[in-house]
Amino acid sequence: MLFHENEYEVQMFSLISLLYMDCLFG
Repeated sequence: MLFHENEYEVQMFSLISLLYMDCLFG
């Protein structure tokens, strides 16, 4: 369960990072 939660957090972080990069360099 902990691994699944961590994986979810990593996916959310990746999505936010992509959106941030798009806004920053877009």
